[in-house]
Amino acid sequence: MAAWVFEVAKGIGMFFLHPLFYIGWFYAVYLGYRRVKRERKDFHVRVQDGWFEFRTYLSKGILPGVLISLVVFAAGAYSSFSFPVAAFFATLLFLHPAWLSPAFTAGTAFFLLYFLQIYRAEIPYLNRWLSFEPDGTLPTVSFLLALLLFAESYLLFKDAAYHTSPRIIRSPRGLNVGVHESRRLWMVPLVLVLPGGNLHLPLDFWPLLPFPNEDFSLLLIPYWIGFSRQIRTDLPAAAVSATAKRVLILGLIVSALAIPGFWHPLWSAAAAAAAVIGRLFIPLIQRMQDQNRPFYFSRSERGVKILDIIPGSPAERMGLKIGELVTKVNGTPVNDDTGFYGALQKNMAYCRLEVVDHQGEVRLESGALYEGEHHELGILFVGKEKQWMDHAG
Repeated sequence: MAAWVFEVAKGIGMFFLHPLFYIGWFYAVYLGYRRVKRERKDFHVRVQDGWFEFRTYLSKGILPGVLISLVVFAAGAYSSFSFPVAAFFATLLFLHPAWLSPAFTAGTAFFLLYFLQIYRAEIPYLNRWLSFEPDGTLPTVSFLLALLLFAESYLLFKDAAYHTSPRIIRSPRGLNVGVHESRRLWMVPLVLVLPGGNLHLPLDFWPLLPFPNEDFSLLLIPYWIGFSRQIRTDLPAAAVSATAKRVLILGLIVSALAIPGFWHPLWSAAAAAAAVIGRLFIPLIQRMQDQNRPFYFSRSERGVKILDIIPGSPAERMGLKIGELVTKVNGTPVNDDTGFYGALQKNMAYCRLEVVDHQGEVRLESGALYEGEHHELGILFVGKEKQWMDHAG
């Protein structure tokens, strides 16, 4: 028991000494600062506070990290210390959320280690950490890659469409249109099993996979998963869900290739290559689909489409949703933001809205307004072209 306590404490200590854990703090704060600055430029108000990305970075990846670690430990998929080192440099190489998919970071780490192992190459100053004898590291990396793709899909489903950031851009026709951006950075804690150490195999039937000896140690590392997408032709939830499904399918394909790699190493290389190529194709497919569809958040003669809702605002309390169409305010038809706020001021203490929901059904929403709140209802719209020019200047 004392050996287990010591190894767990050492693994946790290594986690808090890992540079990525702290670099992620600053990077997440930077992403929040950039978002708030852009939202204030477009709308003169920020939607989420600047610490939103920081909170997301610290909390959302814990559950998938725990689940992946349990699977890795239960299977006995072991790694050398060279993988976390290679993954660290791959992460710094792809230091943008759009490129922080495990397909790129773990995939790059795999091929770097593959190159070093096959050609016995040496990297000055790093050879001590990146050189290793042929072992199960490469099959484990491809197996981890598949599991991390499942984690990426889970995080996209659960978090990437939550509180996306609105912005105003100009369409090819020179008109103002609204889009949503989802930009996330998640820290996923991973427990790796390393051969050699103070721990002994706990059960006769463990590990399930080939293991080099009876001793091992544990290493806890922070792993980054990132995501970035500009959503133009659909609601954020639907668009991100489609991406998550594609990543899930890719994870199934990679896992089917990676598992045989523990016995036939070429399957591991095929799994890593499939992950990189497949993840590159996912955004290309999305762009091709967007080219043939109109912008979802564009101006309409039927009413004003809700681009976003400020959290805690009267609009949120009234149950208004992103993408719904407000056709009447206090009985007055509206089709732009100027008409909307003009009609709202007809009754300084109460507002009544006629709203068309995502299914095309009409409903009425109403609520009391406090003094001065008619200017702060909490709805963001796509403004006129002059507004875009003012903001762009």
